[in-house]
Amino acid sequence: MQVHKQDQSSADVIFKLLQNQYTRRILAMARGIGFEHSIKYEKQGFTKKQWYYGLTGLRRAELVIKQGGRYMQTSFGDAVHDAVVDILVADHAKKRLKAIDILKLSNYSEQEINELLSKKEESQ
Repeated sequence: MQVHKQDQSSADVIFKLLQNQYTRRILAMARGIGFEHSIKYEKQGFTKKQWYYGLTGLRRAELVIKQGGRYMQTSFGDAVHDAVVDILVADHAKKRLKAIDILKLSNYSEQEINELLSKKEESQ
């Protein structure tokens, strides 16, 4: 699949934007029915700068829209949010995935790997 220059630039903007944990939280808040535009950012644990930086960036990247007094994820924002969640889940499982790689390189079968990891998880 060929990536066009315009698409690459959009991806770069989104990657940079989502490096910020507060922006990721705002994106997650906009999931489903979203949130009222009159929400008090302080009660959500944001500073004014964090809130407006994140919300402005998400709107410019077309991940979030304002509709009928609510901020909601766009379909594109929903897909990006799902990808971010997948990355965070993989990062959380990194230690387990690394163990799988080591065992595969040591010529263990899939069944042996699953048995070893199951025993390890049971003992914890």
